[in-house]
Amino acid sequence: MGRRKLSHRLGPFLARALGPPLVRLLGATWRVRYDPPDMRERARTGSAVYAFWHGRLLMPTALFTDYGMTVMISRHADGEIIARIAERLGSRTVRGSTTRGGAAALLAMVEVLRAGGGGIFTPDGPRGPRE
Repeated sequence: MGRRKLSHRLGPFLARALGPPLVRLLGATWRVRYDPPDMRERARTGSAVYAFWHGRLLMPTALFTDYGMTVMISRHADGEIIARIAERLGSRTVRGSTTRGGAAALLAMVEVLRAGGGGIFTPDGPRGPRE
């Protein structure tokens, strides 16, 4: 097996194993101000949509651990790693981006919201605009 194939298999495995405890640890060090103050409670009690910048996508997975939120994540390789971490932290995922499966991901997110669930997405992408 070549080095590249090994790294493609090992990276997601390590992210799934080590990512969740590291994200929880990192999240425990943050000082967060919610605006509105009841924002976090709203995520537990009903349909809500939260937007975070692309470079901060791990933040909601730490803040909303075990809330059952649905996170829209790209189908790219880096998205696979983030999706595995988010799922281990109790989030559901829908996969899609502007270039791969975006329409299907949007429809899946609409269904989540219609069913009373909460959703998290990024309004920007890896190419920008920069936050």
